[in-house]
Formats: sequence, C-alpha cells, structure tokens
Amino acid sequence: MNADRTSSTCRSATERLRSMPTHISWAIWSCLAAMVLLFLMAGAGSYPFLTTDETRHAGIVHDMWAARHYLMPRVGAFPVLDGAPLHYWVSLGFIEVLGPHEWVLRLPSALAAVALLVFFGKVFLPSRTWRLPLMLTCLFLLQPALMMAGRFASPDMLGLLLLTVSLGSFGYAAHYLEHGEWSTSWTFTAWVSTALLGLAVGPLAVLPPLLTVGLWLAFRKRFDVITALCWWPALLVAATLFVPWFWFAEQSYPGIVNAMLHKQALTLVGDGCHEWFELGVGSCWLLVAAGSLPLLACCICRYRDTSRRAALRTPMAGLMGLWLLVFVPLHPLMALSPAGHAIALVMPLLYFSALVMVPSEGGTDRAGACTWLVIGLLAAAIGAAGIHVFSKHLSAAALLAQTVRPHYNPFTDKVIMLDRFDYDFNFHMKTPKLVYVATDWANEEESTSSRWKRELRESARFVPEVAETLLLTAVPPEQAARQGSLLARHDGRADSYLGRSENSLLDRLCTGGAVNLWVIGSKDAGAQYPVLSDLIPVVVSGQAHAWYLGVGAQPYRCAQRAQPP
Repeated sequence: MNADRTSSTCRSATERLRSMPTHISWAIWSCLAAMVLLFLMAGAGSYPFLTTDETRHAGIVHDMWAARHYLMPRVGAFPVLDGAPLHYWVSLGFIEVLGPHEWVLRLPSALAAVALLVFFGKVFLPSRTWRLPLMLTCLFLLQPALMMAGRFASPDMLGLLLLTVSLGSFGYAAHYLEHGEWSTSWTFTAWVSTALLGLAVGPLAVLPPLLTVGLWLAFRKRFDVITALCWWPALLVAATLFVPWFWFAEQSYPGIVNAMLHKQALTLVGDGCHEWFELGVGSCWLLVAAGSLPLLACCICRYRDTSRRAALRTPMAGLMGLWLLVFVPLHPLMALSPAGHAIALVMPLLYFSALVMVPSEGGTDRAGACTWLVIGLLAAAIGAAGIHVFSKHLSAAALLAQTVRPHYNPFTDKVIMLDRFDYDFNFHMKTPKLVYVATDWANEEESTSSRWKRELRESARFVPEVAETLLLTAVPPEQAARQGSLLARHDGRADSYLGRSENSLLDRLCTGGAVNLWVIGSKDAGAQYPVLSDLIPVVVSGQAHAWYLGVGAQPYRCAQRAQPP
C-alpha cells in the first residue's frame, strides 16, 4: 500500500503540471512577480554600493562599458580572473539603455530573483489555487539572504536562478524518462542552463548540479536514466555555449584559464574567495547559518507532525535533500559576494518549508500561525543585524567623487590611488580614465591579506607592460629604512615589473608634466608620506583624503632629490 502511495505521489507532480489551468496560474504569478520586483527595487538607487564586492562588480561593468571592451571583464586595465562574464554582459545591456546608475546595476539581480521565484513555484510547487504561490512568495520575501542578493549588484542571484533551472530541468527530464517518455525541451534546458551557470559564476560551478543529479539517480539505481540524460545534441549545444569564451580568454591572455580554475578551487578551502579577507572564514559561515535559520526553524517546527513528513516521500524531495547536502561543502563555488554563500542553501529549505506550511484541511492552524511568527521574528532580527553591519561598509567613492568631480578635468587629469583601490571610483566620476595604484607591492604579507592588492597583483602578470605603467611602488620612508632596498627584493621575481623604481610614486609626481595629478589616500597617508605635504590638500571625508598637484608644479622634495649629494 505504501509503495502504491509513493508511486502515486511521484506521478502527481507531472500530472498537476499538465492539468493546471494555465491562464489562472500565470495571472497569479504575474501579480506576485510585479509585487516582488517593486519590493526589491524600492529605493535601490538611494544608497551607495555596499561592501567591496558590490563596488567591485559595479566597477567591472562600468570599466567594460566606458572602455567599450565588451568580451573580457576588466578591473581597470587588467583582466578579471573570476571566469564569470555572463552577469557583466547582462548588466552591460541595461547600462547601455538606462545609463550608469546604482539602481540600473542592481536591476539584473532583482529580475533574476523574480524569475527564480516564478520558475521555482511553477516547476517545483505547481498549484491550482492562489494559496501556495502566495505562501511561497511570503516565505521568499522573508529570507534575508535572498533579499540581499536580489538588491545586490553581483552575479550571485543570476547564478542561483541558473542553478535552480538546471536542477529542476534535470529532475523533470529524469521523471519523464522513468515513466517511459522523452522530453527534449527539459533535457536541452538542463544542459544549456548548466553551461550558462559556468559562465555566470565560474567554470567549476557546473560541477555541483551535475554531482547532485548524478548522486540522486545513482542512489535510486537509475543508471539508465543517467546514460539517457547524456544526450549528445544537448551536450554539443552546452559545449558550444561554454567553451568559446574560455578559448578566447586563453588566446588573449595565455594561462588565464588555469588561473581562473585555480582561484575558484581555492575558495573551497577559504582562500582566494571574495570576502574571506574582509569578513573572515568564521563570519562567512555565520552568514550561511543566518541566511538559513528562518527556514530551518520552519522545517523543525512543522516536520514534527507525522502526517506532514509524508511530503518528503517523493523523488523531488530527495533531489532537494541532496542539493542541500552537496552544497554545504561546495557552496563557495557558487559565491561571488557574501550573500552567495547563503542563497545556494536557501532554495531546498524553501522547498521543504513551502510543502509543510500548506494549511491543514478545515479549521484553524495555530501551529502554522506560530511558525509564521517565528519566521518573521528571525527574519526581522537577522535583517536588522545585516543592515547594521553592511551600513558600516558603504562605499566611500561616492562622497569622494562629489568633492573631486567639480575640479576634475577628464581629458588632462590623472588619479593616483595611494594604498587603496576604489573599484567604483570611475563609475562615480563618470569617466573611463585609468588610474595609477601606488603601494608596497613587495610586501608579501599585506599583499595576501588585502583583497584588492592581491587581485591586481595576480591580474597584472597577464599584461606586464600595462602593469609597469599603472602600478607604482610607494613605501613610507620609515618602512623603507627598516626593510632596506626594494630593488633587492624585486630581483629575480616573476612580478618584478611592479614598480621597478624604488619609489616610482615620487618619480611620477616629479614628472607630472602637462597634467594635473590627484593623489587619493587614507586620512593617515599624509603622516606616512611626507611628500604629500607639498601638494594642495583637499579633505574629502574621514575615510579618504585627496591631494592636488597642478600642471607644471613639482613637490619640493623633487628639487631636493635632483641636488647632488
């Protein structure tokens, strides 16, 4: 009897999908999608970019757009080693039409979140009534990690959408095969979305969904289905989408694909990842736990009911369970911002929560009301804590640009970033100009702990002639006296083109010539670099200061430097 019940449950998903009144379903989802989009975009342009990650992704899109280099994502003049161009291509389309604004760069993530909700509801949880879609939408909006990713200018929400489409399509293609039918559309969709996932998040991101589906079918001993899903036309289409860009990148920058794979693989051990440096490994895992906590509480509260545990006796529930288990160790492969760590684990929990939050037949559901209260309180607490934390990491480049822009000539002025690199500086300055970056590149310890310095250093080896011009060496005099000659430390190194002069910052200031120079550094830079006292100070904020050197002017120390000993 239990076997018959399980078999009937397995067939119900496809039968419900086929018999669903399409016009009613789409009307419900259209209204809910519009509501979610308005919620995600409300005030999206009223605050600056959050954390280094959002500024980085926004800066990459702007640099590609301003320089008209559309194929290869760039940080300034250097290639990006993420191996994930798809989000930037999508964002370029919006910025070409709507212009470079904060809300425009956040719009692709919001649209991806809406598409994710609609696909998830119609494919994983098809329903004839408005109650289940409405309940799923409420659960979706109460997840702080999903809301953050939906309002964040990063590839994470697009990656989650493609991951969900991939697993859902593989699930339905396998379901049809198990019942003696063949679905070309689901098979093609599965492989195409997997290939696009590799372009959206990174080449190794194709492995987790394939591993999840493979384990799901292997545990159920459906090896014949695995073989059937490896349909060569679909594989050929997926390879056609996935391979050409990596081939182009390798031809343009030999060795870069290996660097992309190496960088993404290191994220599994907490090295080379976006925010491991700024937040720390413990904070990233805390973020994962916080993003999953409301739905975990929901599942714990509701699955104590024996009758509700019957919803777990389906192949789709097994796929969701494996999704959760596989992505606990592999979620860093899907993360390009802090929210990316949590959202890869949220969707299977959302599925289980939606199944058990369906109200009981007849009567009031007090347990359900209490569960909603718990979810709401947890979401509010986690959301408030997240707002408090991320409000302290607002980008300083917006305020910086407001002060500098009135005096800045984009045709003649040059900018030197001193011991800092603001990814979104050019975005706020509305200019495609490349900036110089001056720091102590030979300081190994600082280069591995500072994310922007590590990224520029790794990318610079693919364009050494550009790095020799734009990456300057700058060491505070006291530190240089303690460390000895920088030239000795550069000798014999593969990255010796990073600031060949012992103080190429001073060289650049002394040879300013026919351009105005702006030096932008921290509030402590004036005390660390005495040469800045010879420049005109422009105090910008507590986080960043700017100094100005006019055309033909030279710091006083240049004259001292030119005098014979």
